[in-house]
Amino acid sequence: MSSQVAIASKKNNRRMWPVMGFLLIVALTLLAYTIAPNVIDWIKANFRQFRTAGMTDEQLRLAFTAIVFVLFTLVVALIIAVSAPKKAINVNTDELSKERVDMLKGKRARKKRQRRINREYREHVEGKNK
Repeated sequence: MSSQVAIASKKNNRRMWPVMGFLLIVALTLLAYTIAPNVIDWIKANFRQFRTAGMTDEQLRLAFTAIVFVLFTLVVALIIAVSAPKKAINVNTDELSKERVDMLKGKRARKKRQRRINREYREHVEGKNK
């Protein structure tokens, strides 16, 4: 008696990835907006050439929010890329060499079969010409 019960396989649930990505963008934007004034103060203190002529304080904050957001996004993307699970490539050199040998044997067999067919055809045609 055979059982027809199938073992459930675990599937990767990726339905929530867009939502998590959106929440990550919102969180990084809020963090960048909060940190932007400190970054501006640090740049003003360390770079004497830094001028903000023609920009209001809010425009400057939004510009630095965008810059800090891009930097945070690059760091997060780097962390995700490094920590993402990689698919294992199961390559066995013995199996590859066996496949190559089988391929060469098949090629020789096809060539031999074609020669036999050509010979039989020649014999058949020569038989009609006599």
